[in-house]
Amino acid sequence: MDEVRRLAYLSAMGIDCYVRREFQPLAPIPDADQLPDSVKQESVVADEVITVSKLKTRLTETLEAQPEPQSDVQLQPEPIETPPLLAQEPALETGGEQLRFSLQFYRISEKFIVINEVPYFGLSRTEKEVNTLLGAILRALGQEVTDLANAARFNWPLSADDDASGLRAPEAYQALQGFLGKRLDANFYDVIVVFGSQCEDLFASSGVGQLLAESSNRVIFTHSLDALLKVPVLKRSVWEAIRVVPKLLK
Repeated sequence: MDEVRRLAYLSAMGIDCYVRREFQPLAPIPDADQLPDSVKQESVVADEVITVSKLKTRLTETLEAQPEPQSDVQLQPEPIETPPLLAQEPALETGGEQLRFSLQFYRISEKFIVINEVPYFGLSRTEKEVNTLLGAILRALGQEVTDLANAARFNWPLSADDDASGLRAPEAYQALQGFLGKRLDANFYDVIVVFGSQCEDLFASSGVGQLLAESSNRVIFTHSLDALLKVPVLKRSVWEAIRVVPKLLK
């Protein structure tokens, strides 16, 4: 009976079988100095790979162990030093106020006057457009339009070269009172419409507002005609302010 069949019979009968086998001793491991050059290079490369992998593992563990930075900490920028403001040069006259304005005076009828604020020394083209717009407004108010080009005009400073006079507010107020007082005469008007949003403060400071109130029943301040030409959206608000003129004239 061969060995394989015998072991099969014994295993079928429940008998554990142990086979003695002879083993040959392993060959001794040569020293590193005795290895060939190709094997040495491969071992060196393997050691380097293992070392690099170990370094990466340690670096990852170190980073994970560090606490995360707090998100509520905000870095504030360093303040920027701004140069000190330069002191402004004083006016030519103490207490002087820079004034520069131009007005048109229209006598529409014996009971109706229009004052319009225009750009200082404005171009003739602008004045022509202003007169055209004013004519259309007057016709909408039921007024007969005459020659609007003959409107009286008042400029301050009185000339373009007179820069010093622009700083003398008292003289400007006196000149404006004289200009309007002469044209208002002793007549009493039902309505005075002032096209110029800045004129209300100017007239109040110069005393002209009181002069107009004493010479009429009603003074209406609204936007200038030049502003209407530049911003047509203002026409609705201006019309709402002056639409009562026909009733006041009657």
